[in-house]
Amino acid sequence: MESGDISSTALYKNNEEWKDIYPIYPSKDEEVAVKIAVTEDFIDAFAYFRAALLKNEKSTRLMSLLGDCIRLNPANYTVWQYHLDLKKEMRYLYDIILES
Repeated sequence: MESGDISSTALYKNNEEWKDIYPIYPSKDEEVAVKIAVTEDFIDAFAYFRAALLKNEKSTRLMSLLGDCIRLNPANYTVWQYHLDLKKEMRYLYDIILES
């Protein structure tokens, strides 16, 4: 991981642990409707989040993905809602507040 990267892992598309998931990237219509400048990390992580959400996955590997998605977009309520342990998330949020 380079010093400027936000994610805790390499791109998910290059991660063997995620090879069983088919990522769901934004459609051309979605990209045109709301054009927002995002990083490759953002596009990659959220494509895998969409796929995990569709599969209703609940796993350990998902926690790392959710953490990356929150770091990439802390205002995404869907990611926060999908987290597994609210108490852990409150501690995580407290740490983020202290850092900020």
